[in-house]
Amino acid sequence: MIIVDEKHRFGVRQKEFLQKLKRDVDFLAMTATPIPRTLNMAIGDLRDISMIMSAPESRVPVKTFVTEWHNSVVKEAIARELDRGGRYFLYTIRLKTSRA
Repeated sequence: MIIVDEKHRFGVRQKEFLQKLKRDVDFLAMTATPIPRTLNMAIGDLRDISMIMSAPESRVPVKTFVTEWHNSVVKEAIARELDRGGRYFLYTIRLKTSRA
């Protein structure tokens, strides 16, 4: 089985190359991003489509915080997440005053 996560990062040629490596292999492409070509193929019965409608029961909800920036709070949160073997995503915007 060939599994491609985030299908939008692969071009058609790359996916076709992977499928040609072995003709009788199952190919699973996953994405959370709607891709018009893939959606059209699924609607036209050229591709099978599976939809995951809910998370596993044991999944812990993602915690999202929006707050003022405090280096100590950010460092502590990142360290705690890494200590438990987890991952983190940090999104920040840096705004500068422009001379308009």
